Amino acid sequence: MYGFFDELAETWLKPAQPNLTSLTLHADVLWGYIPECDLRSVHFPNLRKLELGLYTFSHDWQLDWICSHTTLQVLIMDRCSIVSYAQAYG
Repeated sequence: MYGFFDELAETWLKPAQPNLTSLTLHADVLWGYIPECDLRSVHFPNLRKLELGLYTFSHDWQLDWICSHTTLQVLIMDRCSIVSYAQAYG
């Protein structure tokens, strides 16, 4: 799963940037923070609907990324969570 999120933006999303109007991203485990999914390198100028499932918000830039899509009309967040504090060991 970690490898998928490493390649998601570059391999799957960037080629669709100009034409994508609806994007649904769900996983069967929490994702976004661990495994990390950084979508800052992609922007969808025609995005009207965004659906995230089990996505974890952990950084301000994640909300900024969503808000940067000014054409967005529908936002669905299914069982998403917010990390307010994290401590790494090791």
